[in-house]
Amino acid sequence: ILEVLTSNVSAKALYLSIGFSVIREFCFFRQPVRDVLEKLDTKVVPLNVQCFEIPVLPDDSCVSAMWDFHPSWQNSNESMKRSFDTIKIVGAYCDAQLVGYGIVEPSTGDIPQIAVAPAYRRQGTGTMLLKHLLPYVTVEAAKVINVDITCTSLIAFLERAGMTNAGGQYEMQLLL
Repeated sequence: ILEVLTSNVSAKALYLSIGFSVIREFCFFRQPVRDVLEKLDTKVVPLNVQCFEIPVLPDDSCVSAMWDFHPSWQNSNESMKRSFDTIKIVGAYCDAQLVGYGIVEPSTGDIPQIAVAPAYRRQGTGTMLLKHLLPYVTVEAAKVINVDITCTSLIAFLERAGMTNAGGQYEMQLLL
Protein backbone atom coordinates (compact mmCIF):
# COMPACT_ATOMS: atom_id res chain seq x y z
CA ILE A 1 0.00 0.00 0.00
CA LEU A 2 1.21 3.50 -0.83
CA GLU A 3 -0.14 7.02 -1.09
CA VAL A 4 0.23 9.40 -4.03
CA LEU A 5 -0.80 13.06 -4.15
CA THR A 6 -3.70 13.53 -6.58
CA SER A 7 -1.73 16.37 -8.19
CA ASN A 8 1.13 13.97 -9.03
CA VAL A 9 -0.45 12.63 -12.22
CA SER A 10 2.76 11.07 -13.56
CA ALA A 11 3.37 9.07 -10.36
CA LYS A 12 -0.22 7.80 -10.35
CA ALA A 13 0.12 6.77 -14.02
CA LEU A 14 3.40 4.97 -13.29
CA TYR A 15 1.94 3.03 -10.37
CA LEU A 16 -1.16 2.12 -12.37
CA SER A 17 1.06 0.87 -15.22
CA ILE A 18 2.87 -1.57 -12.93
CA GLY A 19 -0.31 -3.01 -11.44
CA PHE A 20 -1.30 -0.78 -8.53
CA SER A 21 -4.95 0.19 -8.21
CA VAL A 22 -6.60 3.08 -6.41
CA ILE A 23 -8.49 1.76 -3.40
CA ARG A 24 -9.43 5.04 -1.68
CA GLU A 25 -9.14 8.76 -2.10
CA PHE A 26 -8.23 11.07 0.75
CA CYS A 27 -8.04 14.78 1.35
CA PHE A 28 -5.94 16.60 3.91
CA PHE A 29 -6.45 19.78 5.88
CA ARG A 30 -3.90 22.31 7.04
CA GLN A 31 -4.22 25.56 8.98
CA PRO A 32 -2.14 27.62 11.41
CA VAL A 33 -2.96 26.53 14.96
CA ARG A 34 -3.74 30.07 16.11
CA ASP A 35 -6.28 30.50 13.28
CA VAL A 36 -8.12 27.31 14.24
CA LEU A 37 -8.12 28.19 17.94
CA GLU A 38 -9.58 31.62 17.12
CA LYS A 39 -12.32 30.06 14.95
CA LEU A 40 -13.41 27.29 17.32
CA ASP A 41 -16.74 27.93 18.98
CA THR A 42 -15.78 27.38 22.59
CA LYS A 43 -19.17 28.58 23.85
CA VAL A 44 -20.66 25.18 23.09
CA VAL A 45 -19.69 22.84 25.90
CA PRO A 46 -21.10 19.31 25.88
CA LEU A 47 -22.98 18.33 29.01
CA ASN A 48 -21.04 16.05 31.36
CA VAL A 49 -18.13 15.57 28.92
CA GLN A 50 -14.56 16.18 30.04
CA CYS A 51 -11.34 15.95 28.03
CA PHE A 52 -7.91 15.06 29.30
CA GLU A 53 -4.71 13.40 28.15
CA ILE A 54 -4.77 9.63 28.40
CA PRO A 55 -1.64 7.49 28.74
CA VAL A 56 -2.65 4.61 26.46
CA LEU A 57 -3.88 4.20 22.92
CA PRO A 58 -7.56 3.15 22.95
CA ASP A 59 -8.08 -0.37 21.63
CA ASP A 60 -9.59 -0.69 18.14
CA SER A 61 -12.54 -2.62 19.57
CA CYS A 62 -13.29 0.33 21.86
CA VAL A 63 -13.07 3.08 19.22
CA SER A 64 -13.95 1.47 15.89
CA ALA A 65 -17.66 2.20 16.47
CA MET A 66 -16.69 5.90 16.51
CA TRP A 67 -15.05 5.70 13.07
CA ASP A 68 -16.88 6.66 9.89
CA PHE A 69 -14.00 5.13 7.93
CA HIS A 70 -11.08 2.87 8.78
CA PRO A 71 -7.85 4.90 9.25
CA SER A 72 -5.26 4.64 6.50
CA TRP A 73 -2.24 2.40 7.12
CA GLN A 74 -0.27 5.55 8.05
CA ASN A 75 -2.86 6.54 10.68
CA SER A 76 -3.77 3.05 11.93
CA ASN A 77 -3.47 2.09 15.57
CA GLU A 78 -0.64 -0.27 14.58
CA SER A 79 1.27 2.72 13.19
CA MET A 80 0.40 4.83 16.25
CA LYS A 81 1.78 2.09 18.53
CA ARG A 82 5.10 2.23 16.66
CA SER A 83 5.34 5.98 17.23
CA PHE A 84 3.77 6.03 20.70
CA ASP A 85 6.63 8.02 22.25
CA THR A 86 6.02 10.91 19.79
CA ILE A 87 2.22 11.29 20.13
CA LYS A 88 -0.27 12.67 22.62
CA ILE A 89 -3.74 11.17 23.08
CA VAL A 90 -6.73 13.07 24.42
CA GLY A 91 -9.91 11.31 25.49
CA ALA A 92 -13.40 12.74 25.90
CA TYR A 93 -15.31 11.04 28.69
CA CYS A 94 -18.91 11.14 29.85
CA ASP A 95 -19.55 9.39 33.15
CA ALA A 96 -16.25 7.48 32.85
CA GLN A 97 -17.14 6.21 29.34
CA LEU A 98 -14.87 7.11 26.41
CA VAL A 99 -17.07 8.99 23.92
CA GLY A 100 -14.38 10.51 21.73
CA TYR A 101 -10.63 10.73 21.31
CA GLY A 102 -7.94 12.38 19.26
CA ILE A 103 -4.26 11.81 18.60
CA VAL A 104 -1.71 14.49 17.77
CA GLU A 105 1.97 14.34 16.88
CA PRO A 106 3.25 17.61 18.41
CA SER A 107 6.47 17.92 16.39
CA THR A 108 4.69 17.68 13.00
CA GLY A 109 1.25 19.08 13.85
CA ASP A 110 -0.35 15.94 12.41
CA ILE A 111 -3.69 14.84 13.86
CA PRO A 112 -3.87 11.28 12.52
CA GLN A 113 -7.10 10.34 14.33
CA ILE A 114 -10.05 12.22 15.78
CA ALA A 115 -13.40 10.54 16.38
CA VAL A 116 -16.55 10.98 18.41
CA ALA A 117 -19.22 8.39 19.18
CA PRO A 118 -22.31 9.06 17.03
CA ALA A 119 -24.54 9.83 20.04
CA TYR A 120 -22.15 12.64 21.10
CA ARG A 121 -21.68 14.33 17.73
CA ARG A 122 -22.87 17.86 16.93
CA GLN A 123 -22.83 18.71 20.63
CA GLY A 124 -19.34 20.23 20.95
CA THR A 125 -17.38 17.07 21.80
CA GLY A 126 -15.25 17.20 18.63
CA THR A 127 -14.60 20.90 19.15
CA MET A 128 -13.57 20.21 22.74
CA LEU A 129 -11.17 17.48 21.55
CA LEU A 130 -9.62 19.75 18.92
CA LYS A 131 -9.27 22.53 21.48
CA HIS A 132 -7.36 20.13 23.77
CA LEU A 133 -5.17 18.67 20.98
CA LEU A 134 -3.98 21.90 19.36
CA PRO A 135 -1.95 23.30 22.30
CA TYR A 136 0.37 20.27 22.03
CA VAL A 137 1.38 21.27 18.48
CA THR A 138 4.90 22.77 18.47
CA VAL A 139 4.93 23.86 14.81
CA GLU A 140 2.95 26.65 13.16
CA ALA A 141 0.25 24.56 11.47
CA ALA A 142 -1.95 21.64 12.39
CA LYS A 143 -2.74 19.02 9.75
CA VAL A 144 -5.47 16.42 9.57
CA ILE A 145 -4.28 13.93 6.98
CA ASN A 146 -5.85 11.01 5.16
CA VAL A 147 -9.49 12.02 5.55
CA ASP A 148 -11.59 9.71 3.37
CA ILE A 149 -13.37 11.93 0.81
CA THR A 150 -16.63 10.04 1.44
CA CYS A 151 -16.60 11.12 5.11
CA THR A 152 -18.61 14.29 4.69
CA SER A 153 -19.26 14.64 8.43
CA LEU A 154 -15.55 14.93 9.29
CA ILE A 155 -14.87 17.18 6.31
CA ALA A 156 -17.71 19.52 7.36
CA PHE A 157 -16.47 19.54 10.98
CA LEU A 158 -12.92 20.45 9.93
CA GLU A 159 -14.18 23.21 7.63
CA ARG A 160 -16.39 24.64 10.42
CA ALA A 161 -13.30 24.56 12.66
CA GLY A 162 -11.53 26.83 10.17
CA MET A 163 -9.26 24.25 8.58
CA THR A 164 -8.53 24.45 4.86
CA ASN A 165 -8.71 21.50 2.50
CA ALA A 166 -5.14 21.61 1.20
CA GLY A 167 -5.17 18.76 -1.30
CA GLY A 168 -5.83 15.14 -2.00
CA GLN A 169 -4.11 11.81 -2.32
CA TYR A 170 -4.83 8.32 -3.50
CA GLU A 171 -4.30 5.19 -1.44
CA MET A 172 -3.01 2.60 -3.89
CA GLN A 173 -2.47 -1.10 -3.49
CA LEU A 174 -0.55 -3.73 -5.42
CA LEU A 175 -2.07 -7.17 -5.17
CA LEU A 176 0.50 -9.92 -5.46
